[in-house]
Amino acid sequence: MTRILKGKDYEREGTESYNSAAYSEAKQKYNLALEIYREFSLQDEVKKIDQQLKKIDEKLSNDDQNKKIKEIRAEANEYLQIGDYKSAINKYIEAKVISSNLGLTKEVSEINNKIKQINNRSIIKKAEEYEDTAAIQLNKQNFSEALFNYKQAEKIYSEYGLSDRISKVREKVKSVKEIKLLTEAENKEELGDRQFDNQKYEQAISSYQQAQEIYKNAQLETKANKLGEKIISVEVAKTFNKAKEYEKLGDQLAGEENYKKAVINYKQAQGIYSKVNKLKDFNRIQEKIDKAKNEQKGFFERLFSLKE
Repeated sequence: MTRILKGKDYEREGTESYNSAAYSEAKQKYNLALEIYREFSLQDEVKKIDQQLKKIDEKLSNDDQNKKIKEIRAEANEYLQIGDYKSAINKYIEAKVISSNLGLTKEVSEINNKIKQINNRSIIKKAEEYEDTAAIQLNKQNFSEALFNYKQAEKIYSEYGLSDRISKVREKVKSVKEIKLLTEAENKEELGDRQFDNQKYEQAISSYQQAQEIYKNAQLETKANKLGEKIISVEVAKTFNKAKEYEKLGDQLAGEENYKKAVINYKQAQGIYSKVNKLKDFNRIQEKIDKAKNEQKGFFERLFSLKE
């Protein structure tokens, strides 16, 4: 009888430990009680203790699972801190499966929200990477690549309704387009300068006009006016060069004693010098004309004297 009472004491202590959530201690006490009840074949008490032990095992199992969930979520957070979104999501999914098996609906809902937030953050990070790539390409003047990446970022921001980011990236797209056009204009102007230096006047004028049109569209009047002055300079140089060609041909003809044609070419050159206000050149050509006429007159005089 004393042993049975001892079993009852163990059972009572086990119940107290169970109610205090000291499950391991409760299990120990219940097992001591169970041993005594089996010794005296107290089947009702044995059955009752077996049920309590089963509850304790379930509690201990759930505690282990809850601890596991916390550990997995802690690992997920660590991945999240370093920006490894894929690994973080995988860990959260693992925690979600355990929570679902335990019927922890609140835990499952929290994890679902966390995964959604990470997916959003991951996509935003991708948009930011597009922006970074665009900036690098812009520095290299790879304008098409820069525009492509900015537009990819804009597309993501638009999907998530991030109006502030959309506005900023659109400003960047606008800037890239403007820089692209201005760079194109500057390149055309530099090409025109080289063509001018090489006396490719028609090509130089075409290049300057293309650059000027871009500057006008961009409302850069100062740059457009500067190009207008360059075009005039090319026209003058082109005209002046034509005069030089007439003068050179005149010199050649005079050297061949073809004074009549020499005078014709000199006058063509003189007319051009007059139009471009080259007075010094105009007077110099006049001297050549006078000389050619005198040479022509002397030539005929010598010819007539030979006939006599």
